[in-house]
Amino acid sequence: SELERQYYVMPICRYADVYLGMLMIFNAVSDRVHCELSWSPDTLAWYHVDPGTPLIDTSPQKGDYDWGCVYASVPVFMADEIRTYYGASDDVHYGWRQGYLALATLRPNGLAGLQPDRPNLPGLVMTQPIVCVGRQLFLSAEAQGGEVQVALLNAEGQILEQSNPIAGEVNQTEVTWVSGQDLSAYQQQAIQLRFQLNKAKLYAFDFYG
Repeated sequence: SELERQYYVMPICRYADVYLGMLMIFNAVSDRVHCELSWSPDTLAWYHVDPGTPLIDTSPQKGDYDWGCVYASVPVFMADEIRTYYGASDDVHYGWRQGYLALATLRPNGLAGLQPDRPNLPGLVMTQPIVCVGRQLFLSAEAQGGEVQVALLNAEGQILEQSNPIAGEVNQTEVTWVSGQDLSAYQQQAIQLRFQLNKAKLYAFDFYG
């Protein structure tokens, strides 16, 4: 309930073309605090990413250094990982507690991702019409034991290109196409991207070139 889960603190930062909010959730029943993720296109309208799912959770083991409360700073984006330093405490919000400085790390582009609801069945993700602004498409994904396949469609939903499968854990990996061509013919046109996720999680995509 809203009384149980209260929005408490939210440091924000600019990342790519949006703003990220490290949203601390105070649980008035357990008297503990954890961190979830939010984002905004303009700092006016904010969107909560998967409410109830912690980005940085408290420990389940009472007495641990971060069992009681987590207060996160904004992330530090490095080439090989995302780092978030956070203040942690070993007891509840209104209790006497010891404080600690802690570090949480994520893979590059790993703040949030999309994966199938049913692990044994493929999932499909379709973008709204977007402008193709580069000759090459790159993506970040986790597909150990699975794969990601991309289809490029026009704004009417007709398939223009099919990708070769992408497997393993990848970061900013170029998508190659069955046709052997790049996306030069579609630059500045409205297109859609359809991602088929087979035992995979999609984190990000971008155009270059």
